[in-house]
Amino acid sequence: MAPPTKVRKAEAETIFEDYLNQRGLSFEYEGFSGKKKPDYLIHGPSGDCVIEVKQIEKPKSLPPGGFNPDRFVRAKIDDARKQFREYKHLPCSLAIYSKSMFGPSHAGVVLSAAFGPGYQECGRDHSRIDPSPSYYRFCNKSELRPDQQFLADAMLSPAANTTFSALMLVKQYELSELDLEVWRRLYAMQEAGQEVRTNDQFRLLNELGPTLVDKRRFSGTIRVVVIENRHARIPFPTELFRGPFDQRWGWQGELCGPVWIGNELERLAADGVPFHML
Repeated sequence: MAPPTKVRKAEAETIFEDYLNQRGLSFEYEGFSGKKKPDYLIHGPSGDCVIEVKQIEKPKSLPPGGFNPDRFVRAKIDDARKQFREYKHLPCSLAIYSKSMFGPSHAGVVLSAAFGPGYQECGRDHSRIDPSPSYYRFCNKSELRPDQQFLADAMLSPAANTTFSALMLVKQYELSELDLEVWRRLYAMQEAGQEVRTNDQFRLLNELGPTLVDKRRFSGTIRVVVIENRHARIPFPTELFRGPFDQRWGWQGELCGPVWIGNELERLAADGVPFHML
């Protein structure tokens, strides 16, 4: 009798499983009895949850209308929705992984795809070099002019996709010593009352690049950013995905932003690393 055929998993699934194993989380791959087989059934302390993993790669042809990264995330949300139909009694989440420039680089892109595309960004002073995190507010259609109401075309809303308990961004994290040192010097100039010009950044990159360009901390570290769906029928478990480099984004009234970061990120923040590098 021939041995069972080994399933060849996508890179995104391999990366995600590496994370699960590192965190000691119990899981089954496609361990479902229904017709649809989402990727992972995770057994957590408070019960099971369902995770569908999707990877965003460079498209064969560029879509018309220019590059818009949240367009690819919206397509993956629509695909995952079909996988969750039989499992609405469990918390469900879509995990997105990408190494491509066409994938989401930070939580704001995922938020825009899920609750936007239009949003108001606050929390940081964009007229200055600010280490603070951003918070996002999404307008209702009633707040927008008729020609702008497409900006409130949310994928996740009280009327749609409430089965999604959360969205997750799976990333390989590293901290560039060059980017950090350039940021620190520009920030020090600002705090000393000096005018910071655009060419100051390029000057510092040229000055510091020869010694720092290849220096990186935590290369290859896998981390997960959990983004709660405020319209979810079932909340996503709070005890999962709490690794030292993980983040959790949640809602405070109308604003969504980081509500928890792992202990290694806390240490880096205390050492003056700005939030956009955490």
